[in-house]
Amino acid sequence: MKTLALGLLLCLPFSFLSAQAYTYQNVDELLKKAETDSIAYIERKAALEFHKLINQYRKRSGLDPIEWNDLLWVATINHNTWMDEADELSHHERQKTTGYTGTSPGSRLDFAAGGRANMSWSGENALYNYSCSGKTRDEIAANIAQRSFEQWKASPGHNENMLGSRHASHGVAFKITGSRVWGTDLFASAPYNIKNISEDTYLAQKPTPKKKRLNLSQSKRTLQEGILADLKDDLHLKNRQLKNKNSQAKSRTYALLRKKHTAVSEHGLVMTEVEEQEIESFLGLFNKKQQYFSAILLKKEAEFDSDELSGELSELIKKSQTVNSKSKLDLAIAMKKQKGMVKVCLVSIVTQPTGKIPVF
Repeated sequence: MKTLALGLLLCLPFSFLSAQAYTYQNVDELLKKAETDSIAYIERKAALEFHKLINQYRKRSGLDPIEWNDLLWVATINHNTWMDEADELSHHERQKTTGYTGTSPGSRLDFAAGGRANMSWSGENALYNYSCSGKTRDEIAANIAQRSFEQWKASPGHNENMLGSRHASHGVAFKITGSRVWGTDLFASAPYNIKNISEDTYLAQKPTPKKKRLNLSQSKRTLQEGILADLKDDLHLKNRQLKNKNSQAKSRTYALLRKKHTAVSEHGLVMTEVEEQEIESFLGLFNKKQQYFSAILLKKEAEFDSDELSGELSELIKKSQTVNSKSKLDLAIAMKKQKGMVKVCLVSIVTQPTGKIPVF
């Protein structure tokens, strides 16, 4: 019997190459499979056992329970398949690889929702271990759930995810391949109205634990990386299109950081602004158009979540700017704390060639 736990990662059927990926429309199919297939039964049973464990843990910590959500379960099934095929523990899938359904957790959630996700992901845990042991199917499922729970609990970042105060629902899945078990738990800030299951209900009896002090530099890096990952995936951008070292966007963000704000609207937005300008190159051979998108947001420090915010900001960029295969994207973020709030300033500059200027 193997008990070693390894590989903890820090914080319409669709056939892609040889691996099958699922959407919410396959929920009934997957549930029926769990009734007739022993491995599928154990995987589903382990997921529901883990759901009980995490809510018992949240209750002991004075937190509200989180609901089970089958859409999130489907998204995590897909990610487990990708990790198994790639033999890689990661939060980010690579395009054109077997089982790929999205680079980021948010993109994979959108895939599972058939492009109509009405909630934002708020955290993801991933692991692999060797917990597939026991004499009966139920015993094996219980071992997988218990050992995976203990593995994530022992890791500060994953433990913080399990106790996240912004989570409303989650879906966890396990994939058994031989003696190895892959696991993914995806959290979301609002429940999705597709076949939700809520097995246990608890009431919080203690105040929510005080959140750790926000690390600005780490949060800024996580936020920017998350936005770029979403944009690269959804808009099919190449690395050569990202002008990471361009200082134009960076200088604009620091100018915004000094700007005084007034009223705060939905999602903490203070302002958004889009402007365009035509530019003629120095040699007079090409014209180009630059489109500037600027945004300022205010978030409570205690509720600040880089992963969730990256999804909101990438959606704002996609709605406000036009990006194609010839575009260059320069994106920068600046942040500061002020009186229990976090001010986030974002500038996205899209440069688009508009054709040659006639030379006489």
